[in-house]
Amino acid sequence: MVPGRLPVFAMAALILAAGPGAAAPLSRVIAPEAGNSACFVRDYDAAHLRRHARQTTQSIMVSLKFDESEAAAVGRITLRQRGQGAPLHIVGSCSFAPRANRDLQGNRLIRTFPKEAAHDCIAIRSPSSAEEGGYFLVDLAADGRSLTLHLDHEISGWRGAQAGLAQPVRLGRADRVFRLRRAAAGTCAAMERELKGP
Repeated sequence: MVPGRLPVFAMAALILAAGPGAAAPLSRVIAPEAGNSACFVRDYDAAHLRRHARQTTQSIMVSLKFDESEAAAVGRITLRQRGQGAPLHIVGSCSFAPRANRDLQGNRLIRTFPKEAAHDCIAIRSPSSAEEGGYFLVDLAADGRSLTLHLDHEISGWRGAQAGLAQPVRLGRADRVFRLRRAAAGTCAAMERELKGP
């Protein structure tokens, strides 16, 4: 648990009371059974990258997959970035929270996220360790067709294979918020096999 964080649990009554534009828990998009997942991708063309010269991310893939408990999901992220030979892999444990991104004093932890409900994700340093490696938020659209990913400015990940401890990586402002579209579940299958969850 991130110091000063509130516990993160899904509260169905609050979700049902939310408006149609509110974020959705994964269980409203796919059946909440172990092994079920949703996949989202984004590729940036050369014209976009020329307009956004500070952005190093060329493509990004996100998988949300229910784990054995079926109460939480494993979030897997792969970023392919200019100037890096190997992709950056990030893995975290995610729970839906109607009041995500808040510390015990009610302050926002990731300032780019202006809303309340989201999947509240703690990045791992190793699949076999409880050591935390940063924080990210997944804002899943109510219709399940898209999501917005908000990454903390420093987060642990692996360059290439998921070996040893994930190392802290500092991300520039242009590489922290991404909007992705839903893809066929099989698109993320290889990433889900290669990246072990907590």
